Amino acid sequence: MRQVTFVRPMIRPILTTLALLTALLFVASTTPHSIAYPAEGIGFSVDGFWQPEFNAERSYRWTRGITRVRIPGFEDASLLLVSLQLSAPQQSGATHTPATVATDKSAPMRFSIAPEWRTYHLLIDAQSPDWRIPALMITNPTWRPRGDERDLGIVFGHMNAQRLLPSYTAAIVERWMFLASLVALTTVATRCAPRWNLLPGILTALLVMGSLWAPVRLSQALPTNWQIVIGIAIVTLYIEGFRRYRQRMPNSIFPLIGVAGVTLGTGIVWRGWAIVGAAVMICSALLSVYTRTLRSDSGKRQSADRSSLRRLWLSGLAIAVFAGGVLIPNNNDVYHGDENFWATTGLRAFRLAFIERDIYHPFWTEPLRSSLWAYSPIFALPHPQIGKYLFGAGLYLAGHTDPLIRGYDFSRSLAWNKAHNRVISPDVASAARFLVTLTAIASTVLVYWIGVRLGGVAVGVLAAALMNAPESMRYHGKIIMLDVPALIFGLLALVICAEMLRSWRQGNRRAIFLTIACGVVCGLGLGTKLNAALVVLTCLFVSVIFAVWRSRRFAVTPFVPKRAVVAIALCAWTVFFLSNPALYRQPVEGIRRMLDFGTDIGCNPELSWCHPLPTPTDRMRAIWFFLSDEGEVNAGGLPGSHLLLIIGAAALAVRLSRWTGSNDVEIVLISAWIIITLAGLMLWLPIGIFRYVMPLVPISMLLQSYGIIGILRSITRTD
Repeated sequence: MRQVTFVRPMIRPILTTLALLTALLFVASTTPHSIAYPAEGIGFSVDGFWQPEFNAERSYRWTRGITRVRIPGFEDASLLLVSLQLSAPQQSGATHTPATVATDKSAPMRFSIAPEWRTYHLLIDAQSPDWRIPALMITNPTWRPRGDERDLGIVFGHMNAQRLLPSYTAAIVERWMFLASLVALTTVATRCAPRWNLLPGILTALLVMGSLWAPVRLSQALPTNWQIVIGIAIVTLYIEGFRRYRQRMPNSIFPLIGVAGVTLGTGIVWRGWAIVGAAVMICSALLSVYTRTLRSDSGKRQSADRSSLRRLWLSGLAIAVFAGGVLIPNNNDVYHGDENFWATTGLRAFRLAFIERDIYHPFWTEPLRSSLWAYSPIFALPHPQIGKYLFGAGLYLAGHTDPLIRGYDFSRSLAWNKAHNRVISPDVASAARFLVTLTAIASTVLVYWIGVRLGGVAVGVLAAALMNAPESMRYHGKIIMLDVPALIFGLLALVICAEMLRSWRQGNRRAIFLTIACGVVCGLGLGTKLNAALVVLTCLFVSVIFAVWRSRRFAVTPFVPKRAVVAIALCAWTVFFLSNPALYRQPVEGIRRMLDFGTDIGCNPELSWCHPLPTPTDRMRAIWFFLSDEGEVNAGGLPGSHLLLIIGAAALAVRLSRWTGSNDVEIVLISAWIIITLAGLMLWLPIGIFRYVMPLVPISMLLQSYGIIGILRSITRTD
């Protein structure tokens, strides 16, 4: 009798795919209609508003305590999502202001308004006769400021109203789909970790308890954004597909999935679906580096590495204390006029990206227009954003949520700017400078680590001691500028790249995580300042060398998989692109503006005092001068900078020529970093000011230290 074998269909993936397609069709058939209302068009005085005002950053209106907010254009709507940009009074010592919101069809809802700009999302039942405009009634306490006869309530910025779905039942379906996708993601993500298997049940129980205890609060807290639902579903599909098929798919397919996914995600973000595109890009970039052929570290090697790492951490801590003692004292005795610009734009960027989460605000793409600023249009916003986020985080966490900072007038003296309130107050400056100083300290520690890998502890200690010797380096380690944060990410990328190369050579499984970390840090550096591209090129170049180079003379065989190179590039692009909302709607134009920024500076006649460098010969002369005893890179350091640099470079070249393909891969990485950095500056350097050649500072200190220690060791061996 012939036996018939039935193949069990993959029910769960098919059902999951069908559910996702159903959700996409449902979203496509119920595309929400939204209208934005600026502050000038929210209401009239009879509705409880005072006249519109402008504070050099935004338009706003004060309320009178009892305010009727009309929502025209939705006379036939049944359910609306209303987003209100509100703020309580922001005077010194201000606290949250209680408020009550009610409509004709719903019970009053009470909430508190923070003394800073935030966006509040309200789900309202707007059913009313066709001739009636939906409206909100907001009630809150009033106060009277000194010297003002008005009774003021809260501050309105702008409003956005969105018709959600045709019926209230459809809105309930939307929320339950969000909850189901969240529980599904938690279930799939915790399936491989038995200790977390109870987490989906706990999450479901908490959501059910919340819906029974306070259904109104839960409905207000849950997002009504289909992008979040689809993004969670995409992450769930990636995790489930990876768990099921990773053993059946060849290693070569993962880089192709990564490239295709990151490209598709970039296009999705460009089309306006930022959350969905980000989910696709991140999952694809992480998937591109996967391999099954690596092993775990042996216990003996782990013990040795742990002991060496402990000594390195203790030495690094001592270096950090030394650097902190140099940089932290007298942190307010320096000032630069550009700090006004970076503090203002940094705080606005941080607030819009992380507090208000408004990634399509005109701030990201339009020039900074205000009568308070004397900058020309090229100083608008053609910069990466991560450095601004650091400055803004320092200000926001210190409580400076909306300080009024006027533009610095460079045609006047510092005393004149102080007298006319065009200088940042000391408390605001200290809050923004705090993270910059921390990055300067961390860069000193990383230079020590690179010096240890280059020539031992003596080279590392001497290089770290010389790192903060130049006065210009100490100066830029205390001011609100992008250069030191970009430097720390570049040095950290080199450190992680060196560890990644060692791990790939040894076949350790942690090489996968180090590859991802290298790409992420490269993206952070590139998202802080574009000159970090020199480090990104270095990491990619060295990875390519060890992925394709085969030499009997140097006993080298390829040990870095090509997918690691692809993964570094994909992770760097993902972080760089997603960190800058200015690229979402116009990626090509945004990148072109960034690249043209240096050319615009060099051609700007207002900046002739910066010594433009139009030709490679001019740039070579400028770099040679910066590296001299009188140049800002080495001023305040050891005498004879040129001679020490030549000795260190010669010693490094001799060591590189004797390299035999051993585990000492750092020598190749450091040499490539030096060559690529010098070549990049000679090709690009637009003007002759110190912060544009700051990547030369760690290179100069490492080469000088390597030359000095080499001379001392030669003398010791001779004796």
